[in-house]
Amino acid sequence: MKDSCPDAELKVQLFGYMLDEEIRRVTNGRKSFYDVIAYIYKTYALGGRRFSTASFVEAVNTVAGVGFTDFIRRYLYGVEKYPVVDKLEREFKGETVTVKMGR
Repeated sequence: MKDSCPDAELKVQLFGYMLDEEIRRVTNGRKSFYDVIAYIYKTYALGGRRFSTASFVEAVNTVAGVGFTDFIRRYLYGVEKYPVVDKLEREFKGETVTVKMGR
């Protein structure tokens, strides 16, 4: 299957947006991606612990209180079409939208 978002920087930005939205949904707005970053900072940066991909997954799962491993596997490492792409396509109803990447 072809990657639905070939630009790596854009893919990470869209993933972050989707992850934040999903964390907010499953926690009824009580937690967000900001809470994941705060957890990582307190646990790893201030705690002097090494940080890895597994640490990121553990942080998201801990903050959200539910398992996000499959979500991360499907959308960050996988090639599934991002649900947010469908949402944007519906909102713009066929209009051509150009996203300029870079600085």
